[in-house]
Amino acid sequence: MSRAPWGARPIRRIASRLVACGIVAGLLMAALAHGAWAQGRAPAGGTVTVAVDEAPPFAMKGDDRQVSGFSIDLWNAVADTLDLKTTLILAPDVHRLYDLLREKKADIVIEPTVPTKELDDQFDFSYPVINAGYLVVVKDTGQSQTDSPLFDLMHILISPVLLIWLGFVVVFVLVPAHLFWFLDRGSEGSISPGKGYFPGILHAMVWSMTALVSQVQQLPRHAIARVLGLVWMFVGVVFIAFYTAQMTAALTVQQIRGEINGPADLTSKLVGAWTGSHDVDVAQDYGAKVKHFKTIEEVFDAVVAGKIRAAVVSAPLARYQASHDGAGKIATVGEEFHRHDFGFILSLNSDLRRKLDDALIGLKEDGTYDQIYAKWFGGN
Repeated sequence: MSRAPWGARPIRRIASRLVACGIVAGLLMAALAHGAWAQGRAPAGGTVTVAVDEAPPFAMKGDDRQVSGFSIDLWNAVADTLDLKTTLILAPDVHRLYDLLREKKADIVIEPTVPTKELDDQFDFSYPVINAGYLVVVKDTGQSQTDSPLFDLMHILISPVLLIWLGFVVVFVLVPAHLFWFLDRGSEGSISPGKGYFPGILHAMVWSMTALVSQVQQLPRHAIARVLGLVWMFVGVVFIAFYTAQMTAALTVQQIRGEINGPADLTSKLVGAWTGSHDVDVAQDYGAKVKHFKTIEEVFDAVVAGKIRAAVVSAPLARYQASHDGAGKIATVGEEFHRHDFGFILSLNSDLRRKLDDALIGLKEDGTYDQIYAKWFGGN
């Protein structure tokens, strides 16, 4: 067999080494590209499975069976930025959303969620997509939140306003009663016939209270006590007029405002909350007796039906419902409280997280986010 000329051997060796180097370089570039994708820095593209449940105004199904809402519009903008194709799953409730992530049947949940410790241990959260708090939702009747006159009467009789005023009256009567007993005791025809403290002070208290609220038939026999008695009866006229006006105004305002006017009034009340949401924890923080509901629609229905005294609901959901399907049926009371950043949810160590965060930041910087927000909430 003939052999290649001696001068050709170095050329072959050089060529083979160049081929080997090219293969190695190609492998290195492929490895680097794969690593960059794993860290979320790879070029955009691909298909992502997105899960959401019906929670107006974030996601809702129309008559044409198309899903729309704040979350849908925001995700579509993200998908356009990252050149992603979307497969949408509409879950029946919030529990199923989390299950879809655990079972790897969804890549991301686009219902804004508060990153609680329990959820943070199981999932990753995106850059915040909205900052909002909670509102107390009550039945919109324009009156007290009960249709029972007997309940309304009992509520007034044990109201803090009435109890405070009654306590003040007791103290107000005790002081002059002791003065009248001390000056006008132990003589015939006096307020306190006997000299003993009991039952003499009781007679003086009865006289003092009677003089305060009406006219008495008998004045103290002691001269100084008699003058003081006349002054006390005049004070009684002024006091009763002032007391009646103040009580009428306070109780009228209480009846107009209703029993629950904010989170501070939730203590020991039966309050509804959406199971699996942060609403439950917030209601419990204010001492409410929480009744759980599987869907947000069930929460609103229970408020309207009077099955619960109130509900704690995410402020965007509460405002949307009160101005749309629930108009005239439910109302929000008090100020927004417990504000939090809400984010999208991803599986732990998701390849999508960094790309998603970069896209959300970009949408906020170029004004796209503001346009979507204004469309659904009408402000910054």
